[in-house]
Amino acid sequence: IEASHNEIESLPRNLSFLTNLQSLSLSNNQLTELPQNIGELQKLITVDVCQNSLSEIPDSFGNLSNLRLLDLRENKLTTLPESMSRLEDLITLDCAGNQIKTIPEELKQIKSLQNIDLSANQIESVPTLSNMSNLVTVDLSQNQLAKVPDSIGNIESLENFRLANNQIQELPQTIGNLSSLQFIDVSNNQLTSLNTSLRRLGTLEILKAGNNQLTTLPQPFGFLRSLREVDLSNNKLNTLVGNGPLPRGIKRLKANGNLFKGKVPGRVLHELRLLTVLDLSSSEITSLPDSIGRLRLLQNLNLENNQLHSLPESSETMYSLKDINLSKNAIKKLPQNLHNWKSLHEVDFSGNELEELLEDMEVLSSVRWFDASCNKLSEIPEDIHKLKWATYLNFSENKIQKIPKKVDRLKSIENFKLANNQITQIPQNIKRCKHLSHLDI
Repeated sequence: IEASHNEIESLPRNLSFLTNLQSLSLSNNQLTELPQNIGELQKLITVDVCQNSLSEIPDSFGNLSNLRLLDLRENKLTTLPESMSRLEDLITLDCAGNQIKTIPEELKQIKSLQNIDLSANQIESVPTLSNMSNLVTVDLSQNQLAKVPDSIGNIESLENFRLANNQIQELPQTIGNLSSLQFIDVSNNQLTSLNTSLRRLGTLEILKAGNNQLTTLPQPFGFLRSLREVDLSNNKLNTLVGNGPLPRGIKRLKANGNLFKGKVPGRVLHELRLLTVLDLSSSEITSLPDSIGRLRLLQNLNLENNQLHSLPESSETMYSLKDINLSKNAIKKLPQNLHNWKSLHEVDFSGNELEELLEDMEVLSSVRWFDASCNKLSEIPEDIHKLKWATYLNFSENKIQKIPKKVDRLKSIENFKLANNQITQIPQNIKRCKHLSHLDI
């Protein structure tokens, strides 16, 4: 039966006559309860009653011995019936977005369970899960957990573990026993350190630990050889090296909003040649090492809101850059040898102390979005028209006196911002910019 997205308020009593029914989909209705006789539909394999107003699940659910998927998302459940422990074939249980406060101890008897989602509830503690030896995905994010049970380390099949948005202060040592773990999200908690046992997670590919109180990384962090993506944003880290380098295989590194000061140590970036995304914004970084030029696969670089005065000459060898954000620094001059930055799509130089841009704007010919506002520019480069694909240009809050004569060659421009300058005249040919819809002077 497929009866989703209707206005059904109740189910008929004779539903139990459908003894061969295998799939029941009633999502997005107005159900407030399910009949007790639903337990007589013992051939059911999937039940989807998400996005209703159910406040409880009948005990008879425990009789659905063939059930493999049960979707109870976004209802008003405060608990789960103990009888669910008899669902011996259940593979996926989704209870996200309810008001559940406790998980029944009996739930651990469902040894077949592979995926369980209890996110966005009010759960304060987790029972022993050691019996659930087939679990692959566990989502406990957006609850009120202060602790993760030691028994979690017994689930060697676990690959995805989500604990974000809780009140967890430390992880158990046993977490290092999760030999199949590929993804862990502990962001938005109260962690001051990451357990040293994490270094044993040789299969870990993604680590999300942003918005905590981290002051150090587990050492040696470099042992995580499968690690590809790391989020350490908005913590209290003052270094990324500690007693050893970062894992060489990292492709995405977010470490914005930390306490980095001065020059970034060369060895932080020296071996990270596979990086495609690097975010070190919102710290107090004053300079970058020459080794940044080794990041030849880097596509997205965010250094916003630091104290940079310049870029190293080696920056020219970042051939793959598509997006660069250098806004809110103290950069006075750009390197003039950036001939290899021809893949750039978005450029943000705003909020610096630039008095001039590049001698040859041809290098930015692929740029779609360009912001040089809030600098000390006295002119727009005469060859700005070489940004032939640019749809957005922002030169506001400078000291510019005139608009270049060849402005009409900006064939793609849609939004041109020039407010708070010293411009006295608008060239007539600007009306040839057929796509221009917003001109701010």
